[in-house]
Amino acid sequence: ILGVTVATCVGTTFGLNYLSHTYVAKIFRPPAGAASPTAYPCERLSILGNFVKDEFDVKDISKTTAFQHPFCNFQFGGRYFYVATPQITDEKVREEFDRKLA
Repeated sequence: ILGVTVATCVGTTFGLNYLSHTYVAKIFRPPAGAASPTAYPCERLSILGNFVKDEFDVKDISKTTAFQHPFCNFQFGGRYFYVATPQITDEKVREEFDRKLA
């Protein structure tokens, strides 16, 4: 019984991580003097629930097609991400994403 319980817990943790690891929790404006003014720093959640810092350049993202990965709407560097553009509070960042993902 213990083995089944542990296997179920580990399996559901990895399953939920697979479905939700693409979610971008926070997006920030590029810092002043950044090498690329379109490289947006962001934070995602790891399998342990910690924030993982990442960065992607808006000019290099591409819109994903259906069924490539659940819960994703763009691809960067061969990895899939999901960002809910209405939840982006920074007007400039939201406009960039709306224009690129339209």
